[in-house]
Amino acid sequence: MEFSARVRFRHPLARSAAYRSGADSAAAGDARGRWRWPLTRRLIPIAGPGTGPRPAAGPDEDVAAELERSAGRAQARGGLAAAAAFLERAALLTPDPVRRAQRLLAAARATREAGALDAALGLLLATEAGPLDAWQAAEVEHLRGQIAFDQDRCTDAARLLLRAARLLERLDSGLARETYLKALAAAMFAGELGRPGGVLEAAEAARAAPPGPDPPRAVDVLLDALALRFTEGYAAAAAALTRAVELLVSLDAGGTEGRRWIWLVGGRVSRIIALELWDFESWRALAARQAQVAVIWAPSSSCSSHSAA
Repeated sequence: MEFSARVRFRHPLARSAAYRSGADSAAAGDARGRWRWPLTRRLIPIAGPGTGPRPAAGPDEDVAAELERSAGRAQARGGLAAAAAFLERAALLTPDPVRRAQRLLAAARATREAGALDAALGLLLATEAGPLDAWQAAEVEHLRGQIAFDQDRCTDAARLLLRAARLLERLDSGLARETYLKALAAAMFAGELGRPGGVLEAAEAARAAPPGPDPPRAVDVLLDALALRFTEGYAAAAAALTRAVELLVSLDAGGTEGRRWIWLVGGRVSRIIALELWDFESWRALAARQAQVAVIWAPSSSCSSHSAA
């Protein structure tokens, strides 16, 4: 933790814990910075200076929409727990079942980001009760896989993420490829090769996936190299692995893409690549970048953190 004009937490879950433990209510902040989640969940804050909370007797789209806007303001200020609470309540007050499912999914996503993993799973169950389109169904599976990864259930995570990647192929090939990489990493962390949902199945599915964009992103090059490594062997994949390492080393650790992917591959995955290539300098550079990323940002995944130990 760093103290100055602003307080910076080294991990987002520490920040969320600080928000939640400060009081029974969480500051969300509207345009005037004066929103506050009421102590009783029966009372709903509404906009307007000098206006206090009022009871919500039943579904109310106007109140639900205002709560959704409040969630966006809270999230912009770093109030993850408050944003999750606003979104959950907004979903419960939404009369339209399609819109309610959308808000429940958003609430589940925010709740997972706030570190309340079991609560996020409960919201996903509620989401599945509503009408979902193909994109939402894929996102539910993707989010469930990410939560399994967070909970150190790497075997479940690999299976769920692999299923989500297959659903996403028809909707967003770029996101599908990212999800295949997550599934492959989870399978590697689980140490499973030939089992259903294991490394070999994930690698074969990744090789059959739609091609990445042109020019390819670092994640695309890495996915192709790993998929080739586990299906055709080291000799066939050596050149692709070398290119993947070069791209990873050149990623900007201060950028969003660099933070995401350097952390994901900075443990066991990067060690496998660098050691197989006998490239100590790249191994050291990736380790240094991972340490740099860990200081300013780190996901909650137990699987990836254990793999770096």
